[in-house]
Parts: sequence; structure tokens; C-alpha cells
Amino acid sequence: MRKFIITFILIVTLSSASFAEMLTLEEAISAGLNNNYNIRLQRNTNQQSQNNVAMATGYLLPQVGLNGGVNYTNTDDLLDTESSSGMAGDNDVVATSAGASLSWTLFDGLRMFRARGIIYDQAEQGAVQERMEVEESVLDIIRAYYAVVGNKKALSVREDQVEVSQSRYDRAKVGFEMGSVIGRELLSSEVALNNDKSSLEDAKYRYEASKYQLNVLLARDVSTEYNVIDSIDYIKLNYEKDDIYKIALNQNATLLNLNLNADIAKKMLGVEKSKFAPMLIASGSYGYNNSNVEYETASAETENLKGSVGLNLTWNIFNGFSDRSAVLNSKIDVNNTEISQEMFKTQLKAQIYNKWMEYLNYKNKKEYDSHSVNASEKNLAISTELFRNGSLTDVQFRQAQIELSNAKYNLIVTEYKLRIIIAELQKLAGIMEIK
Repeated sequence: MRKFIITFILIVTLSSASFAEMLTLEEAISAGLNNNYNIRLQRNTNQQSQNNVAMATGYLLPQVGLNGGVNYTNTDDLLDTESSSGMAGDNDVVATSAGASLSWTLFDGLRMFRARGIIYDQAEQGAVQERMEVEESVLDIIRAYYAVVGNKKALSVREDQVEVSQSRYDRAKVGFEMGSVIGRELLSSEVALNNDKSSLEDAKYRYEASKYQLNVLLARDVSTEYNVIDSIDYIKLNYEKDDIYKIALNQNATLLNLNLNADIAKKMLGVEKSKFAPMLIASGSYGYNNSNVEYETASAETENLKGSVGLNLTWNIFNGFSDRSAVLNSKIDVNNTEISQEMFKTQLKAQIYNKWMEYLNYKNKKEYDSHSVNASEKNLAISTELFRNGSLTDVQFRQAQIELSNAKYNLIVTEYKLRIIIAELQKLAGIMEIK
């Protein structure tokens, strides 16, 4: 009865797992692009930059204002003479006014054009910075997704290892009861089985923890159940390291952001220099005024229309060297952005070359580790037969078991690192496939 209950629970558990959502990498990335918190925050920041583009054209257009008002005044005049005193009269005054004004900067040393260019650059920079966040988040999702796949494969290795150890222990127990196996072999097989079960628990924890982490990156409930593919796919790079670097010089998101920083700094320098130039502003206004006065015995109304146009020239000749200091500091800013560009290019080349060597290293390791797994599987199969026939010692059989387990683990780690290195190289080159 107890065996039936355990079997039933196992079947229910496996059935629940089989009905869990199958999550592919493409689906995980798509969910992350829609839900990831960092991407959503950066997307909003980018939208603010795009909204500011409307201000850019405004720098070249006139400013127009309207004003109007109505005022009411009541006045009681007091009369005080030698012959009489008292109220002389009650006056009501209603004054109405309306007007329009226009101010248009015709020349300011090209400051308005440079300020307009800065806003366009900032809008483009907002899009680039959103792309940077997207690429970083997608890379995190790729890492987390294949960590789940790798831990799933590692869990399978541990389960196989426990199965082999359980079979070995059962065989030793039967042999001990029949007197053909000494107590030391039984104890040794029991220790091995317990160690493997303990390792299996660790593998279960790592698998579930990695699934939680992926759920966090996808901005969904951490307890959301899902399944993943059984293998880590391999993507072949069709570029050499020098080709990747050349592509990166034109497409790397961080470098594009630094280039825009340099452009903005140069335009800011132009804005500071324009303060030495005169400003020519055209202005115009048109107004209407009406005043209606009601006396006790009479009334009076005045009405007038007034229009004016003008040109105003202002030129700041001296302001205590503040403009000169601003220009000098802006020149330093330009120089700093150029230094940052050159420094990052050097770092970028080093990163690509290092990643490329790491890529070749793990590409070769993958081939060697695959051969090791194949050889270890054959070795364990042979060792199992020899162990059953009594031609192999307990220690030798355990060694064959451990060698297969280590070979499989090495292959999982190699496949994972190789896949992540490829994704990192794609990010450095600015050629990540984001859908």
C-alpha cells in the first residue's frame, strides 16, 4: 500500500510538470521586453526625450502672448465747504483692456540653432540608452534562461547518479544478506548513495532558484511554473575578432552614446561662445482699452486702439569674465568626451579580443568534453557488467560512476559558458538579435 501511494504521488508530480508552460528563449526575451522593470523605466525616460523634440522647433519661432482684463471702481466724493458738507456724487468706473504681444529672436549668435541640435541629440541619445538597457536586460535573460537549462541538465545527471547508486546499494544489500558481500562493501555503497542523494537535493535547489531568478527578470510572479528546453543551443559566429571590432566601432551602443555625448559637448561649446554675440529681437504689440465712467447725472466713455513694433539690440560687453570661464570649461568638457571615446575604444578592443580567445577556448573544450562524456558512458557500461560479474572492485565501479558524472558536469558548464560568451560578443558588436 505504501509503495502504491509513493508511486501515485510520483505520477501526479510528473504529470503536473509535463503540463507546465514550455518557455522558449524567444518567448522569455519577448516577455522581458514587455515587462522587465528596468526596460520599462528606461523606455519612459526615452519617451520624455522624444517629447522634448517639440521644443527644438520652438527655439526658432516667435513667442506670442495674449492679455486682457476688466476693472471696476466705485468712488464716493465728499464735499466739505464753509456753507455745507455731505456727499458730492457717486462715480462708477469700468475699465476694459485686451492685447496681444509678439517677441521674435532674429539673431543670437546661432545659439538657438545649437540648442535645437542639442535637443535632437538628446532625443537620439534617449533611444540609444533605451537600447543599452534592452541589450543588458536581454543578456541577463539569456544568462538566466540557460542557467535554468543547465541546472535542469545537472539535475538529470544527479538523478541518474542516484539511480545507479541505488541499484548498487540494493545489489550489495542482497549480497550481504546472502553472505556473498562483506559489510564494508554494503556500508560503502550506502555512503555513496547518501552522498548522491544529498547532491541531488542541492541540484533541485539550484534548479528551482534559477527558475525564480528568471521569473524576476520577466517581471512575473516568482512562483510561476514553467518548463524549458533540454539542451543549450549552439550559435556559430560568422566573424573573426577583427571583423567584430570593426562592426562594434559603428554599432556598439555604449560607443554610440559616447559619440552623442561628444556631439552635445561641442554644441554646448557653441552655445557658450554665442553669448559673446549681440542679440537682435523683434517685438510687436496691439492693444485695446475702454473706460466707461458713470456719474450721478452723466456718463463718459473713452476707447482707444494702440499698436507698436520695434527692434531691440542687446550686447553684453562685460560681465566679469563669467562667459569666458564658461567657454573654457566647455572646451574641457569637449576634451573629456574625446578622451572617453578613445579610452572606451581601447577597452572595447581588449574586451572583444579577450572574449574571442575565451570563445575559442570553450569551443575546443566543448569538443573535448563531449568526447569525455561518450568515453565515460562506455566505461561505466563496461564497469557495470564487470562489477556484476565480480571482476571489478567496489572502489573501481564508484570511480567510473564519478568520472561520468564529472564529465557530464564539465560539458554542461562548457556549453553554458560558450553560449553566454557568444551572446556577450554579439552585445559588444551591437548585433544582438532582439525580437
